[in-house]
Amino acid sequence: AGHETKVWNLASAQCFRSVQTSYGVCCTFAPGDKYVLLGCKSGELQVLDLAGAAVTSTVTGHTGAVWAMALLPSGNGIVTAGADKEVKFWDFEVVEDDGYESNGKGQHLGLSLARSVTMEDD
Repeated sequence: AGHETKVWNLASAQCFRSVQTSYGVCCTFAPGDKYVLLGCKSGELQVLDLAGAAVTSTVTGHTGAVWAMALLPSGNGIVTAGADKEVKFWDFEVVEDDGYESNGKGQHLGLSLARSVTMEDD
């Protein structure tokens, strides 16, 4: 708590959105640029709704910091790598009516773990 993620417009060099989040280490935009996915020092993954300037979903992703995150080539999810030596593949999902209404329908973007791979030291 007490941390903030800022999203900047590159053309104008202006911050256009600030959202209270966990301590972020890495991030990527979801397809459509309505959500930002944040990998946190705590191991959490947070989904940020840009229009609502809020965290819509928090998932325990790793047991250590999330070091890296990338959009899958299909655009249907992300892959994350953490200090716990795990590489995890996540699918995007639509989360229904859990108290957050970013689009007036009670739906927002969420993440579902699809697969996990443990990396060796060498």
